[in-house]
Amino acid sequence: MDIIKSYIKGLFKSIRFPRMILMLYSINFGLAILLATLFFSSLKGAAGQSLELETILNDFNYTFFVDLMNQSGDVFKNIFKQIKWFVIVYWFLNVFLTGGILQTITKQKFRLSDFFAASGSNFFRFFGTSIINLLLHVFVALIIYIPMFYIIKALSLGFTTENSYYFIGITALLLHTFFFFIIVMINDYSKLYLLSLNSKNIFKAVWRATKFVFSKLFQTYSLFILLILPVIAIFYLYISLYGDIEMATTFGIIAMFFIQQIFILLRIWLRVWIFSSEIELSSYQ
Repeated sequence: MDIIKSYIKGLFKSIRFPRMILMLYSINFGLAILLATLFFSSLKGAAGQSLELETILNDFNYTFFVDLMNQSGDVFKNIFKQIKWFVIVYWFLNVFLTGGILQTITKQKFRLSDFFAASGSNFFRFFGTSIINLLLHVFVALIIYIPMFYIIKALSLGFTTENSYYFIGITALLLHTFFFFIIVMINDYSKLYLLSLNSKNIFKAVWRATKFVFSKLFQTYSLFILLILPVIAIFYLYISLYGDIEMATTFGIIAMFFIQQIFILLRIWLRVWIFSSEIELSSYQ
């Protein structure tokens, strides 16, 4: 079966590039350190010598945070602005690195110079498909949640139960999730088409990817669900461990730091696995 073949072959292909995965991890780690340093230095400066700052890792103190926001609102506004720019930079960086990742998987060979050459040469094409991807996400959200808003508004004028609102909300969320995954897949396969055909026509690539995803919807969707199951499992494990570890102790902080790094490393590897399996599935067609 193509789904299982793609899944397994993608797994074995993804573990052939440990140096690339470690390089991607190093870039993510550097950005995370920069952001954490910025955040905690600003937080410490805003809190001054308050002893409450030493205890918030263990227990959330609402009053302390309200006072801190009231006294140092401008500091937090600047932090949020800088975080916003970090998110934008991180998004651009991911688009840039995708070219190198796909080229490495396709060529079955990792060289640092080739990786960044491919990242640069593919950036603008992949940036174009990513913009279309964002617009599709916005469009789908609008056509799902705007009708939901008017349906709930109409129901509120009559006699209805809370279960009705719950059912409508869950239905809208499930529908959005279904199409969210489809848009993500279209974005991935459009990049694969641009790379494999060495094309600059992003609209044609998106259209071909859309036709491929919907013509093979069972295969593409099933494979994608199989691929994100490890992501969900690892995230659940991370949240569980986070709740069990005492962050107010030195051991807890160190342990959580290493767990976070393992989580990031696995997340990067899973991204390579997803791309590898999608390449395998598209090659069967």
